[in-house]
Amino acid sequence: MTLFEGTPGDVKIPAVAQQWTAFGEGGKYRLVKAASKREQSQTSLGSAEREQARPLGKDDAVNMRYSQEITAGKTMAGIFQGPQNIIDGEKYVGSIYAKGKGELMVGLRNADGKFVALESLGKVNSKDWKKYEFTLKPKANCDGDFAIAVVDGTVQVDMATMTTQTDLD
Repeated sequence: MTLFEGTPGDVKIPAVAQQWTAFGEGGKYRLVKAASKREQSQTSLGSAEREQARPLGKDDAVNMRYSQEITAGKTMAGIFQGPQNIIDGEKYVGSIYAKGKGELMVGLRNADGKFVALESLGKVNSKDWKKYEFTLKPKANCDGDFAIAVVDGTVQVDMATMTTQTDLD
């Protein structure tokens, strides 16, 4: 007699990081566990070089161990987080680390899921983490979400940050 089979749902690693929600047709999502200290120490890089190659160190998407992988075809797929109070004319500035292959985009979406600001950060084409900076300029006042999207590829993202330019001045 089998009482339990498989891993219980409440201890499975989710496909999308906590506090984020997936969007887009045909997107595939996976949380990727960071290399352990032992795995990192077995590389040929010194500790300073390792930190430069993966500037995220212990700080990553979930419980300081995971980053988010997003796979999309020809149509956009990604993750969003909100709510965010979006103000017309305000500049929203931030950064995100990414690696993989595909087009990476960030944006602000209204409550209906339509983008009121969208910026392509270009084609990601690297096995190493790279920091991408952005400035979003919405054309609407609304409640909405901050979104990270991929087109035509698989991109792993981590340490997304965003604030208003007003908060920085």
